[in-house]
Amino acid sequence: MSAHLSFGQINYFKMYSGNENDRGNSIVQVDDDSYVIAGGSGIFDNGNSQTFLLKIDSLVNYLWS
Repeated sequence: MSAHLSFGQINYFKMYSGNENDRGNSIVQVDDDSYVIAGGSGIFDNGNSQTFLLKIDSLVNYLWS
């Protein structure tokens, strides 16, 4: 994981998947100070992709997906 400060915000980079084509597209902080990330997976051989939800805590630890 890497973190840096940019314009008063802390930015994180952490890989939660082994697929380099997975991406988080939207993030929201929820009432318990955790975050829910919506994104999509890479395109599979059959041309389909999948969407996903991922929840992390305030220390960027994986909670569920």
